[in-house]
Amino acid sequence: EFSPNGDYMAVALLDGSGVEIYSLGDMQLYKRLKPPDEWSEKKGFVETVFFETRNELWVSQMTTGLIHVFNTENWKYVRSFDCGGTWPKVITLNSNEDTAYVSNWTGKDISIIDTENYEVKGTIPVNGIPRGMSVSPDQKFLYVSNFTSGDINKIDIGKKIVVKNIDLGDGALRHIVVSEEDKKLYVSDMYHGTVTVLNLKTDTVERSFYVGSNINTIKLGADGNILFISSRGHNSTNGYLEKGPEFGKIFVYDIESKRVTDWTWGGNQPTGLAVSPDGSMLAFTDFLDHRVEIYRLHP
Repeated sequence: EFSPNGDYMAVALLDGSGVEIYSLGDMQLYKRLKPPDEWSEKKGFVETVFFETRNELWVSQMTTGLIHVFNTENWKYVRSFDCGGTWPKVITLNSNEDTAYVSNWTGKDISIIDTENYEVKGTIPVNGIPRGMSVSPDQKFLYVSNFTSGDINKIDIGKKIVVKNIDLGDGALRHIVVSEEDKKLYVSDMYHGTVTVLNLKTDTVERSFYVGSNINTIKLGADGNILFISSRGHNSTNGYLEKGPEFGKIFVYDIESKRVTDWTWGGNQPTGLAVSPDGSMLAFTDFLDHRVEIYRLHP
């Protein structure tokens, strides 16, 4: 994830002791952030989120069920707290950042966290394994991509219940983004290698299109006109933890023309994906080669 001012980038270390911070001015490692040893030694750091309003960086750690907090003014460790579920993955904020939502992989539920007090206000069960999440433009609903049921779980934020399961058929939904520009929702499906476009006014599918093998993270460009799509490529016969028969790719999907217009080499399993706030840079993690690639974006 890029910091709100675009000066830094955070990379969570799944097999490391915390988070690495890179300075984008000189493209160098700037800081290594880690919680106390009792937790950092257990590894399993998954997703980060920057706060614009409170100078904080949060990172989820699936092996402990904790969220770790760092101050982004001095990059010091602040505290750790229980996320309210097991095997936490994605952290999503509402627009004013007073509430965070955490998808719990093995818990099969969503934690609701008061960010001011670091307090879990409750959990919402879903009908499978949740991963990616996105809040609707009106801040009334939370859409959750379900990895095992193939559903998009629509949660009423005020009532704190699932009000609709939008069935996309068998699949492995992984990541979800909402476009405020055209009131559309985009969700990636690793099983089918597709991206589905949902109309938020009607909660109906407008179209699904094939992109490539093992589609995982998707991100909108800064102006909302481009969707960047990460494809890991085909797995090895021994599974995704070994290099497969092909490299991954990062695809460029033009929202207005509704077609893939470009792609670039993605190394061995591009997974993490981020676009800088000003839209000038794109970065992705090369999962099996232990590196990050940063691209300058041009019109």
